[in-house]
Amino acid sequence: MITKNLKNSIERLSNSIKNIENEDLDKKQLTSKSLYSYKERKLQYYLNSIESNLNTLRENIPKLKDYSKYDRSNEKYYLRITDLMSDIETLYKNKQLQKIRGYLQELYENINFINIPRTSLSFKKPKNLPEEIKEEIMADVNEIEKCFKFGCYRSATIICGRILETVLHRKYYELTNNDLLEKAPGIGLGKLVARISEENIKFDPGLTQQIHLINQMRIFSVHKKKEVFYPSESQTQAIVLYTLDVIEKLFR
Repeated sequence: MITKNLKNSIERLSNSIKNIENEDLDKKQLTSKSLYSYKERKLQYYLNSIESNLNTLRENIPKLKDYSKYDRSNEKYYLRITDLMSDIETLYKNKQLQKIRGYLQELYENINFINIPRTSLSFKKPKNLPEEIKEEIMADVNEIEKCFKFGCYRSATIICGRILETVLHRKYYELTNNDLLEKAPGIGLGKLVARISEENIKFDPGLTQQIHLINQMRIFSVHKKKEVFYPSESQTQAIVLYTLDVIEKLFR
């Protein structure tokens, strides 16, 4: 987990600086040649540890920005974390190691404030899929699980719309022997449902409502509005389950 790795690196970094201070590893104060050699190696060990853990912070702190998609309140903590990291880099560049430890404490506290997604949900994989679309649908379902895990709910609902388009195109082809992907490649989901109705292909009324609801969520997530639409975890879970239910009913 990113936050755990960051906090571990902060602790190691702080300890290395503390050890340099406590053991008085200052080359200017070393007199004996043998003592100098021993302490120089020890100093270099701590300096290498500092550089290594700083690299971990540099590489992983930008990844915290993704958590803002899960909880928008994380944005303020992320901005403060990046400011603190910038201050730490400046102090390190100017060789002011003693001053860094205070910044590390605040950095640690702000990382603790980050609200990370804790839901790990595995959705039931659809069965009886036609071989022509099976690989594509399974890849999309796996992608939805990843989106759900990290709180990317808008992305998950958009993929649900994509899945619907795929299965409805396939079902239309099976029933009419007409390939709309070839004849009308730009047809939208709403028009696709209308085209199916024109062919007198009857769906269960509940299934039609599910398709309509999934499409509405997809539209709200994709298209620009005055206010950005953020589906909740519960809404997204419901849409995913509706989508999987549609697949099951279409190809049972």
